[in-house]
Amino acid sequence: MNPGITLAEADQTLRDAEIRWSNTLGAPDRYRAYMDAVHETYFPLKQVFSVPDVAAGLRSAAYWNLLAIGGRYVEFGVTSDPAVAANMATATVEQSGS
Repeated sequence: MNPGITLAEADQTLRDAEIRWSNTLGAPDRYRAYMDAVHETYFPLKQVFSVPDVAAGLRSAAYWNLLAIGGRYVEFGVTSDPAVAANMATATVEQSGS
């Protein structure tokens, strides 16, 4: 956990994320529901957990590949998160076939 975060705050953040992710299971458009869940839970998890953290796993290479496959590649600009940057690079290499 990041400094200054209480166990109660961490627990609540995980509970909120679990609820959000559980709601994706019944969605008619699971791709959109998955992308929305990543976007809605990434920053709250990132604020609570340190690297390597739960949030970095949400934006794994699989996430970036799914964005490209879905035709909705989102450019987030520059990231200071080394785990996210590595996952973006991995997905870029996989997409280009290198």
